[in-house]
Amino acid sequence: MRFKKSYLLIGGSSLAILALASMGYSGWMSSIPTTQSISSEGAIPPPTNLKVTTSGSNYDLTWTAPTGTDYNGNALAQYFQIQRSSTGLAGSWSTIATVAGSQTDYTTPASSTSVSYFRIVTDDNGWLSTYDNSGVAQPSSSLISTATFAYSGGLQNITAPIGTQYIAVTASGAGGGGGNNLTTYGGSGDLISARIPVSAGQSLVVLVGGGGIGAGTDSGSGAGLTGVFSGSPSQSTALIIAGGGGGGANDGTQGPSQLNGGNGSLTPTPPAYGGDGLSGGSGYGGGGGAGDYPAGYDGTPFGAGGQAFLFSTTGGYGGGASGGQGWGGGGGGSGYVGGQGGNGGVDVGSGGEGGTSYVIATATHVVDQPGYGGQGGYGTDGANGHVTISFYS
Repeated sequence: MRFKKSYLLIGGSSLAILALASMGYSGWMSSIPTTQSISSEGAIPPPTNLKVTTSGSNYDLTWTAPTGTDYNGNALAQYFQIQRSSTGLAGSWSTIATVAGSQTDYTTPASSTSVSYFRIVTDDNGWLSTYDNSGVAQPSSSLISTATFAYSGGLQNITAPIGTQYIAVTASGAGGGGGNNLTTYGGSGDLISARIPVSAGQSLVVLVGGGGIGAGTDSGSGAGLTGVFSGSPSQSTALIIAGGGGGGANDGTQGPSQLNGGNGSLTPTPPAYGGDGLSGGSGYGGGGGAGDYPAGYDGTPFGAGGQAFLFSTTGGYGGGASGGQGWGGGGGGSGYVGGQGGNGGVDVGSGGEGGTSYVIATATHVVDQPGYGGQGGYGTDGANGHVTISFYS
């Protein structure tokens, strides 16, 4: 990893330079606070050309020492203070090491801190260079490769290339099937993105959800989840999951606002009318509620959609649930926790709940956009999901 730019920062009559070591950041950070002074004698310059690169859980620092002598004829840099901050804010800096003035490199001890600011201060026997926190040069990570995965009806695999330190993932859950006769919409899948630490050579398993089936005469089925896993798909191996949309209900006598399927989301909305729709479990949606016929079936966890029975509709691959039969409710979408199937019945019906999305705790830059994944059908099948994975050093 290397810096895009280095910036010399002016502070009083002295110069300072700072660097941010944080994988995946690029451009300017404008939130660094204003000048904080250190006492100085004369114009004692700090080092220049500070560069910071990552080395596992360590940081490697290099810099150029200032030249010239002080008023006593001694070299300006008797020592260098290596200072670090997790925020860059005034009062947050601490000296983690002091090295000889002849030294122009340093490797920090191992740390779990993912974001660090560093600066090097010239120490001329106790007289320190000043510095200014008005700007910062930031490192950029290198893109190694990008892979895109479409719906296949099965699991797909990929191995992190040599040099990989994290992945940037965008996952789109599939859309739920619409209800009968162009009367109700299936819920749309979630669109969720994040940066996730992984290791070079690590095997990743990708599951792309299939859209729910639209109903010709009955309720639509729930859609499958889309996710990336560190092993065979399960809650314990999940790195990121985008929930699938719930199926739209049979129109019955209720208005569309009560019958449309719910969107996949980190916090999905339960069906408007709960009741006899099955609750979704780990990795699959709940079957739609019973109407004139038995209720729909659950999907297989992180696998095949729930099977149709009589007039119901099969759930989407990825664990979506089948829709209810007759005047049944919509099937729930699959997710880290599956959505509940909608209530069935002639007088009261409901679309299925969308599946719950998930991101592992070590992820950063998480953005959740419910309703922007695979679009739900309008009396038709929902759209399939997709995944894009970019590998960065």
